[in-house]
Amino acid sequence: MLGPIIEGIASELDVAPAQVTLRWQIQPGIATIPKSVKKHRIHENGAVLGFSLNDGQMETIAALDAGDRIGPHPEQRDF
Repeated sequence: MLGPIIEGIASELDVAPAQVTLRWQIQPGIATIPKSVKKHRIHENGAVLGFSLNDGQMETIAALDAGDRIGPHPEQRDF
């Protein structure tokens, strides 16, 4: 679940919540590689260039960052 804030923005824009998160990454130029094997999700991933997030939406999503990671920090990897 992506949470009520993301779901609210998605509802405002009439897009899927996952599209909002992808657009939030792509809009400022962050390289993003979405993955899916489901046909409808692949279509959704390709449609993220058909809308934009406004500055307020971008800031609202950025403010959700709690500083947590689900994996090691890229600069602290021991290769």
